[in-house]
Amino acid sequence: MLVGEALLWTLEQGLGDDFTSEANDAWTEAYKLLSGVMTDAARENN
Repeated sequence: MLVGEALLWTLEQGLGDDFTSEANDAWTEAYKLLSGVMTDAARENN
């Protein structure tokens, strides 16, 4: 999940104190959902 970690790090750096634990949790779940959808779609096309 290196891309997800990079996304979260970038958001934290850009938002500073506005990047709350709630925002972190929400972005983590959003990333998991989107990456899962993309992975499933890629598998269906093979």
